[in-house]
Amino acid sequence: MHYAIVRYIEGMVLKLEAVLLLLPALTGLLYQEREGISFLIMAVVCLGLGFLLTLKKPLEALIDSVIYRYEPHNIAEREWFSDHLYELMNSHDLDADYEIEEEQSITMQ
Repeated sequence: MHYAIVRYIEGMVLKLEAVLLLLPALTGLLYQEREGISFLIMAVVCLGLGFLLTLKKPLEALIDSVIYRYEPHNIAEREWFSDHLYELMNSHDLDADYEIEEEQSITMQ
């Protein structure tokens, strides 16, 4: 799942919600009702969260992940890890339930 895209869309929805919450906030403030302040507070919270979630666009996140993945230092680390994993897997077979004797015959345990 592309979490960057989901995060970006959720941020855009929160910004839209903040704009739409301004309508009842202005109406409440116009009629001097206390609920208007609640709508205004929620609009500010939604707007703030929306801006935080949309600071980094999905394309930028994708480019950053590709650059991180193919950075020479990270490639060397992955190669080192895969070499050691290969050596570990070849040193003994963990899934085998048999032993190979010196005469190359197989005996079940």
